[in-house]
Amino acid sequence: EVAQGSHIYEVGDHGALTLLVDNVKATNKIMYSWNEGLQWSELQISDSPFEVTNIITEPRGTSQMFIVYGTKNGKGALLHLDFSSLHTAQCKNIDAAGTPDSDYEHWSPHETLRAGSCLLGQLITYTRRKQEAQCYNGY
Repeated sequence: EVAQGSHIYEVGDHGALTLLVDNVKATNKIMYSWNEGLQWSELQISDSPFEVTNIITEPRGTSQMFIVYGTKNGKGALLHLDFSSLHTAQCKNIDAAGTPDSDYEHWSPHETLRAGSCLLGQLITYTRRKQEAQCYNGY
């Protein structure tokens, strides 16, 4: 369990970066994960707590920049978060996914359910960043 109670989340960098923040009580911290939730880090985003309404990023979910908005003392509050400096290396060797030299792997949604089986009548494989890769997608 990452957090208790109601929280809001947003995903960026093609699913590689997840942000999570309490949306019920005032807070000045946000949690984020670069590895699909294997590890979470906490970041102080303001000096004093405010009520968060939502976290947004650009519609395609490819950015590492987010807007957190809500209210503080009855007035609107807006914060810009830029995670682009956390990982300076861009992921490499997408064309060699599944090899030790690549930051990418092949993945199929059915693998976690039943190995070798179809999911909803289809067998689809995606290329995704390896959970342990310390890089950003940036594509």
